[in-house]
Amino acid sequence: MQMSAVCLRGDASRKGFEILQSEPRSHGPSLRYNIGPYICTPKDSVQYTLFSRTDEAEEATLSALNASSDSELGVFTSKYGSLSASSHRFRDGDCVSIPELRETIEQLRLLKQTLESGGFSETTPPPSGLVMSPFQVGFHLWLTPTENLHGFLPVLVTYSLYCFLAHEIVTKVMANRPLLVCETCRDYHRSRRRDARFCSGKCRIAGFRDRKRSTG
Repeated sequence: MQMSAVCLRGDASRKGFEILQSEPRSHGPSLRYNIGPYICTPKDSVQYTLFSRTDEAEEATLSALNASSDSELGVFTSKYGSLSASSHRFRDGDCVSIPELRETIEQLRLLKQTLESGGFSETTPPPSGLVMSPFQVGFHLWLTPTENLHGFLPVLVTYSLYCFLAHEIVTKVMANRPLLVCETCRDYHRSRRRDARFCSGKCRIAGFRDRKRSTG
């Protein structure tokens, strides 16, 4: 099995979540929690490894882009860890602000839309700083033993979930297999055809019925 060029070393609770409403509470002379909803997961985390351009990596990318409700954001955070720049300890768990998490996911959606709009060249390059990780970005180079001519395979390892998902979005655009938006359910999906309008036969039929009602 040939390994991908980029690998995510992450940690997540994988043990569910709860949504709590925080109250203003001081922690030291200047630090204060924001008032609002938080996703809290147990502090005991599980280490996991995710390789780029695999079905598992695509599932993680789609889960992030399609997460809209608080519950969906909680499921994503429990499975993959926090996308947010900061988390807080509360009730023996890790808590992340839901508004902050929504803003971070919106940045990934904007990245996808900007890249797929096209028109970039040496004279009109993509905006500087288009991919900004809320974590300190760093890659480690692993030399993995393999049976090829050189006896090793270079793998770039990141510990930033945000940076890994951004890489997935960029490579899909470059491979001419972008993540599309279904006209019926509005979820992101992947298709071999760039002009695919629906994510499934069910949504295709629903879209046909909607158009028939509107023209009837």
